[in-house]
Amino acid sequence: MQNIVFSLGVKAIFLALGAVGVATMWEAVFADVGVAIIAILNAMRVMNTKSI
Repeated sequence: MQNIVFSLGVKAIFLALGAVGVATMWEAVFADVGVAIIAILNAMRVMNTKSI
């Protein structure tokens, strides 16, 4: 749930910034990839702590 909310929040921010012309397409792509990596690492962290 935490990963979904965080991911959609960042995407909404960059969608709004792109709509007003502040963010470029490359910034949105890097933000999307960054959010995906953070979500994967967070999921791995949760999986690691639940096995203890």
